[in-house]
Formats: sequence, structure tokens, C-alpha cells
Amino acid sequence: MNHRPVFITGLGIVSSIGGTAREVVESLESNHHGFANVEFDGIENCPVSVVGTVDGYSFPSANYLAWKTPDSCKAPRSLARGLPPHGMFVFSAIQEALQDAGLEKEELGDGRTGLCASSAGSPFLIREGMSEIGRHGGVRGNPMGVVSTVSGTLNFNFGNYLGIRGANCGFVSACSSSAHGIGYALDEIRLGRQDRMIVIAGEDLQKETLLPFWAMRALSPESDPSKASCPFDKSASGFVGSGGGVCLILESSELMEQRSAKPYTQVLGWGQTSDAFSTMAPHPEGEGLVRSMRIALEDAGSSLDGVDYISSHATSTRNGDLAEAKALLSILAEQNFAEQSIPIAATKSLTGHTLSMSGALQAAIACLSIREGIIPGNPGLHDPIEGAKSLDLVDSPRRTAVRKVLSNSSGFGGTCVSLLFGDE
Repeated sequence: MNHRPVFITGLGIVSSIGGTAREVVESLESNHHGFANVEFDGIENCPVSVVGTVDGYSFPSANYLAWKTPDSCKAPRSLARGLPPHGMFVFSAIQEALQDAGLEKEELGDGRTGLCASSAGSPFLIREGMSEIGRHGGVRGNPMGVVSTVSGTLNFNFGNYLGIRGANCGFVSACSSSAHGIGYALDEIRLGRQDRMIVIAGEDLQKETLLPFWAMRALSPESDPSKASCPFDKSASGFVGSGGGVCLILESSELMEQRSAKPYTQVLGWGQTSDAFSTMAPHPEGEGLVRSMRIALEDAGSSLDGVDYISSHATSTRNGDLAEAKALLSILAEQNFAEQSIPIAATKSLTGHTLSMSGALQAAIACLSIREGIIPGNPGLHDPIEGAKSLDLVDSPRRTAVRKVLSNSSGFGGTCVSLLFGDE
């Protein structure tokens, strides 16, 4: 099928491994993770002490006037008062992406620019807001309490701030959310409904967002930051929760050429599936991921031929990593590729798991990998699990030409998304 070509022309990142794209590249080059030990106020004997931290930001209370951000991240008061903490990360990422793409905010209100956003909302602000209502009654509640807390918060706030008059939609498919956002943004441009799509995603770092995953036994109890996130390793004990913000700008080839913009890469295709196996656990054979990878390749009219690495979802949970390893082996066999023929990256060993924004973060890292010529490493990999030993698991960063990347995301309910980036 002949599709309207779509390119990524700008990106911005705020993450545990860097507050800008340049800082992220430096972390990729040095194989440096973004984890640190923290204490969660009010939680005694907390078994979780390692998280992905974002330097330069502090959110000591629900009052946005008390928040501390870098000098480069000074959101106007009219915007900040309705944002959750992660909205400040996203604001910074948007500023970087617009500058990177050579765009002004005023250009986005043309009716041909849309927005896709992903967020789990802000349990921190929900708790604080309900406590305020409990103490003083509804009359003392925050009038911005709804738009700053629910999962559509990024759509409400940034759609208005950016003057978006085209599509404005949100995605809440757990850890597949922002990957879905990229896929739907791709289709909006391909179908001619929009010429440009802004994809944003963000997550809080507060305990209210992260610690509920301990009840699922999904978080790592490891106290040594260097040993906490170990995708595909026998020592893996759960994921490291993290947060941040990311922004990607997708444009049609016509608009990109009209603006003389320089792209990072093309979004070649995508696939989405659901394995209908469990509310929380992946299919043990990775059945959904096999199909999403297959669909993405078919959508692009491509195969694994020319794919320089696969960016795995791999979160450092034992069942999830094993299921994805089986899926990778299956798609390699299906396409008649040797098991060691394509390198497998696991960037959550560096960034931690950023939940709904993880797919967009992986996509941004894939763009940087293509531009810089680097395959990200997995510093937590020392002794691979049995089901993954035959794969080419990348432990240290590799300097090589990168032209094409296949990226996987998975979420609760068995949702699976695969995205293919690169040259046709």
C-alpha cells in the first residue's frame, strides 16, 4: 500500500538520563543509568528505595507556586496552575521539540496540526485535593482539581496552550499508551486528516504513582541502583519506576519539504494487538507481540531485513522479559533470521520504566540512535535468562550505523504496539 510518508522532525526529552536530548545522548554513550536511592515520606519500612530521578525539578506540595524547575522551564502561570507535576516535564520537552523542529507555537493553530497525549494523571494531586476537601469542604477545593489530575490533563492543558485546532485525543492503554499515540498520529497524517501531529507523554515521580506497583510485586526491592533494573537478566527482580516528559513532532513529507526541515527518521509503519490472556500478565509465549511486530512490518511493506536493532519493552520483570524473549525468537524464526542476527536493546535498564510515556521515550531514543549511530546498552545485563541466551542482547553501547529500528511496547490487558522507524 502506498502511504503518505511521515517523518519525525523534532523531539524533546526530560528523563532520568537527561533533561535534554543532548544529555540523553551522553548517557547512551556512557551507558549511564538514571537511578538513585530515595525515601518516601510517610511510608515506614518501604521495600522500594530506587527510582529514576529527574534532576532540577522539585514538587514539595500540590501548590504549583512551590514547585522548583530549571530556568529553561518557566511555564506561564495561566498554564502552570492547571498542570500536574509531570506537566512541567512535558512543557520543557515541548519547548525543546519546537526549537528542534524550527517551529513557533503560533504556527500550530492552523487546523492542520493535531495533538496526541498520554498520561496516567496525577494520583498525588488527587490525594492532596481530596484531603483539602475533607478538611475544609468543597468550597475550599482547587477549581483546577479536575483538569490537573485526570488522565486527559495533558490534552486539556497543552491543546489549549498550543492553540491546537485540529485533532486532540488522549491514550490510556497503560504502558502502550504513547506508542498508540504515535501510531494514531501516523495514521492521521497518512490519511490526510492532518499535516502535523504533536505527540506528548509524561508521568509523575511521586509515590502515589509509583508505589501501587509494589502491591503487584512489579517493583524491584533492590537497594543498589546499579543492580535494580536488569532486563533479560537472571537477577531481575522487578522494574524501577521513573517519570519525565517527552515530545515528538511528526510531519508529512510535503510539509517537511515546504519548511526545509531536517528529519530524524521516517515512521514507516505500526501494528497493534491485544493478547486477551490476562488483565495484568503477558501471554507466556509473547503471542501479542509477535503479531504486533508482524503487522508493523507488513504495514511498512517491509521485513526484518535492514533492521539494525529491536528496542524491546523489557521492563526487568521476569515473566514479561521471558515472554518478550520468546516473541523475539518467534518473529526471527518466522522471517528466517538467525537468532543472533539482530541486536536487542533494553533501554529501561537506563531510564527505568516510565509507564504510559515509555513508548514515546523509546521512540525518541530510537531517533537519537539513528542520528548518532549508536545502539543503546543494557548495563544491568550480566547473566541472561535461559529463554534469551540465544538472542544478541546488547550489554554495552555499540557504535555503528543505525538506519532502521523496530520498537515494542506492552501494557495491561495484553495490549501490544510495535513501531518501525527508518529509511524505506
